[in-house]
Formats: sequence, structure tokens, C-alpha cells
Amino acid sequence: MEQETFILCPSCGNDGNEDVAWERNAHVPFRLVECVLRSWDFEIREQPDGSPILVGDTNTDTVDWESGDGLRLECCACFNQFSVPEGLEVDFEWQ
Repeated sequence: MEQETFILCPSCGNDGNEDVAWERNAHVPFRLVECVLRSWDFEIREQPDGSPILVGDTNTDTVDWESGDGLRLECCACFNQFSVPEGLEVDFEWQ
């Protein structure tokens, strides 16, 4: 995937051009990473040994997309994360 790049991993120097490390790990040189809040209703049940267990109800799974925090890049060569370069705008395409 040859590209004109302005992203450079500060840890390993990956610049998004052909590189055995990121191509072995992923189909893209970098990924956007962000933490969002995900929640479930749950109930407490008793296991066979008598100890309690929390059981999340997957039918109540919700994601608060507006809670996003810490948008950053992950290098697919070394898996270190770093800030999106200053001045680089990020937009999302919903498909």
C-alpha cells in the first residue's frame, strides 16, 4: 500500500509505506483508536460452588458513541499508540 504519508510512528519509524511488519500484522499501516463507554444490564447469579457471578445481558448492550475519549493512532507494525498529528483532521464515514 504505497501512499504519500505524513504519519510517522514515533516508536518504530513506520511511515505507512510497504513494510513487512505492518503487512504481516494488518491490512493497513495505522488504525484509529478511541475509548467509548459500553454498558450492559446484569444480574447476580450463584455458581455451582455457591460463589456469585455477574451475568451481563447481551440484549441490553449499548454503546455511547458520544462518550469517545482519547482519539489516537495505533501503529500496526509495533502496536504502540500516539497522538493524531497536529493539524490532521479526522472524519468518519458511516457505511
